[in-house]
Amino acid sequence: MTAFSEVQIQRLCVLAALHDLGKFNHGFQQKARQEEGRTAGHVVEALGLFKLSGAVGDRFVEVTDPLVSWVSEDEHLDNLLAASIAHHGRPIDFEKTSVPGLEALWRPRNGVDPLGGVEALLAAAQAWFPLAFEPGGGPLPAGSAFLHGLNGWVSLADWLGSDTLFFPYAEAANAPRFAASQARAQAAVARVGLSTSMARQALGEPGFRHLGATFAPRPVQAAMAHLPTPAAGSLTIIEAPTGEGKTEAAFFAWLRLFAAGVVDGLYFALPTRTAAVEIFKRIKDLVATALPADVRPPVIQAVPGYLRVDEATGQRPGEAHGLSPYAVLWDDDGLRGRGWAAESPKRYLAGGVVVGTIDQVLLAGLQVKHAHLRSAGLLRLLLIVDEVHASDAYMAALLTGVLRRHQQAGGHALLLSATLGGEARAKLLDKPAPDLAAAVAAPYPLVSGTDVSPQAPETSATNRKRVRWSLQPWAADADALVARAWAAAEAGGHVLIIRNTVRDALATQAALEASVPAALLFGLTGSPALHHSRFCRTDRLALDAAIQQAFGKGRPGQGLIAVGTQTLEQSLDLDADLLLTDLCPVDVLLQRIGRLHRHQAARPAGFETAAVEVLIEEDPDLTRFLRPKGQARGPHGWGTVYRDLRVLEATRRLIDADAVITTPDDCRRLVEQAVHSEALRAIESDLPALRPHGLIVGTAEFVQERTASLVRLDWARPFGADTFGELEARAATRLGLDDREVDFPAPVPAAFGGSFAQINLPARQLPEDLPDRLTAENLVVGDSSVRFTVAGRLFTYSARPRSGVVMTTACRQ
Repeated sequence: MTAFSEVQIQRLCVLAALHDLGKFNHGFQQKARQEEGRTAGHVVEALGLFKLSGAVGDRFVEVTDPLVSWVSEDEHLDNLLAASIAHHGRPIDFEKTSVPGLEALWRPRNGVDPLGGVEALLAAAQAWFPLAFEPGGGPLPAGSAFLHGLNGWVSLADWLGSDTLFFPYAEAANAPRFAASQARAQAAVARVGLSTSMARQALGEPGFRHLGATFAPRPVQAAMAHLPTPAAGSLTIIEAPTGEGKTEAAFFAWLRLFAAGVVDGLYFALPTRTAAVEIFKRIKDLVATALPADVRPPVIQAVPGYLRVDEATGQRPGEAHGLSPYAVLWDDDGLRGRGWAAESPKRYLAGGVVVGTIDQVLLAGLQVKHAHLRSAGLLRLLLIVDEVHASDAYMAALLTGVLRRHQQAGGHALLLSATLGGEARAKLLDKPAPDLAAAVAAPYPLVSGTDVSPQAPETSATNRKRVRWSLQPWAADADALVARAWAAAEAGGHVLIIRNTVRDALATQAALEASVPAALLFGLTGSPALHHSRFCRTDRLALDAAIQQAFGKGRPGQGLIAVGTQTLEQSLDLDADLLLTDLCPVDVLLQRIGRLHRHQAARPAGFETAAVEVLIEEDPDLTRFLRPKGQARGPHGWGTVYRDLRVLEATRRLIDADAVITTPDDCRRLVEQAVHSEALRAIESDLPALRPHGLIVGTAEFVQERTASLVRLDWARPFGADTFGELEARAATRLGLDDREVDFPAPVPAAFGGSFAQINLPARQLPEDLPDRLTAENLVVGDSSVRFTVAGRLFTYSARPRSGVVMTTACRQ
């Protein structure tokens, strides 16, 4: 990556100044003045100039001639200007642009010369940026990647420059504004977190003292201090078990890169909203410890529906208060501007320190509107991806594409995982895949990367634990499951029950409530509660806080039982004595085991050793759930939530083979023997019935990867070659990223106290082609439920629809 010269920087500024040159056309001016007659836009109308011949086309070539020397022999000025002009979220192929009567929009009439306006703008730009027009300085970079990046930066500048919070309208139309605008621009980029020089100066030489006065680094964290400062784009992977402090290790790595001027901020990407909410608190506290309050960048929570920056929360009061539905009010008015990036998901990646879901990163690599805007923000950040293994083949392929582009553009990424397989690591690092023996022999923990020598830190002595595991035929036997959990809780044990599906979690909770004393069941506000994902923000925060108090550090001594789904396996600080869980892939199972004996504490009698009992059915043969052509569809998420029965069978065999394992010593071996392709082929050899199933799984993964390649935004392709179109809706739907935010006319009661006025609904439950924000209608508030319709479909939000469960249901009317 080559730094721009001052001449090149000023030339980029001129290109940005020309981004709205299309507004000089007659049709747009008539629209602006609200006059009768033909109106027009300003993007395709400007791009169409590149194709015009005759007097208007020749005049445009003459006006822009001073810019011709700015491009290399391999590039065309048209392409450079197109990347700046097409800044409204989607590329436009100007070769295919057709505007009827275009020449008339630009031909002088009635004393108005549109191209004369462009010429005047260019003359003003020359006065503002004189070096840009000096000879020499070298042409701007050639190639499609530069044009894609330029479009993203112009789009970001346009969003910031169009905000009247930073740039109010001038009182006099012809008043000189450049000097004042420069000062406002500097204040704006500092306010939103794009400018970081003061924070970098205040940080100085980073050390572990910046993580706390008494912070003593663990081995994985200490390894970060010895990583070289990369000279170009880089990718680093930290593999370490839960409890080794990967979050703090990643944050310290960011401090070092930030201090060196290699990155300006960070995006911490998590697989789920729950994880993002939890990690936000930790990163916010770390930033507050490391940097003085007057210079630290804003810490943004990048989760739709959660308007958070630093310690403050925003709200959208909407039209009921005479405001735009997009207007945000902050509980501290001084945060206006500082919370700018948090106010729209499209701006998340323009923040300083941002914690959110992986979805926002993947949107930067998809053919969806404003992908270039997101990409421009991401390029200046250290991208940290936690739980990098927790994705299907489609999302993994998208992430790999984003990482490749990020690195090629000079960006830096750090990936975290407790259970990454050797083949997956090799694919991420673009290296040959290891065979099974080599994969098993790889050190664990491990720090590896594109430009670092592999390091094998020790495991913290306090993080090594023995785990007793076994198989129990209770997956469909509610009575036996309840009896086991009840007996353990009565003996003083804290018991977590994790089911693979909401349906099984509901049934388990119902069976517990029918038999077990309420005092032994997790709950809040006086009622037993189930932990899953179908909650509004208010209730989810209450549940997360309550279960961490009941099962976290310093938990009460009385035995307790809590039931949940996958929401319990990541990010929450839970410490259980006994785990009862459905059979799941071993890498997921190890994540769940991380909830056992998480803290050093005295254990009730009988629970001195961490114990996990894995639920299977009386007949353990998973091939029962195969259909004639090899598809799998069994109960408990087998073949659906967890598609590959070969991995489940390998996991079952590993549990059956050893009564006790030690983590993290056995983690590498267990993961590889259940997910490596050689291990899966061995399972097929033992169970030939699984061969067609393996073919179907492999084909499905190939299709997912192929789909990802089709919808991915490829910067190697010319800018404008991909104009998104039908692929845009397809890409968003595949990821489930097009959830809709639904506003209520007035706040309604939440299930566990408080109220809520907004909820997210999955796009799959709604008709297509709806706007991002919707309004609930036909609202009926009952004693224990709220009923409403959205787009003609009925939804219920209830405290107790079944066994104390809070959930949202939808059906077609």
